[in-house]
Amino acid sequence: MMSISEADFFRILPRALAPNVYSITQSVIAVLLKHGSVDITLSPQPDHKFAMLVLPVLAVDIRFKGVSETDQNVFITRFDKSYQRGGG
Repeated sequence: MMSISEADFFRILPRALAPNVYSITQSVIAVLLKHGSVDITLSPQPDHKFAMLVLPVLAVDIRFKGVSETDQNVFITRFDKSYQRGGG
């Protein structure tokens, strides 16, 4: 689960997936890697509400096909860093 709107997710997506080639079909993003592929499926969830604060929620399912564990870790690390926000 990610606390992000679909619009923000897609705005950041090119940076998160660069330099890989990808295509989007409805709620599935298909990513071609050097060795294997990744399917990312998005599913909007009900917002989290805390008094006056409303946070969007997006379920993000990442499935690797033919990708080594090392390359999976590299992909996830880059993906996570691309979506990190400042906090404190």
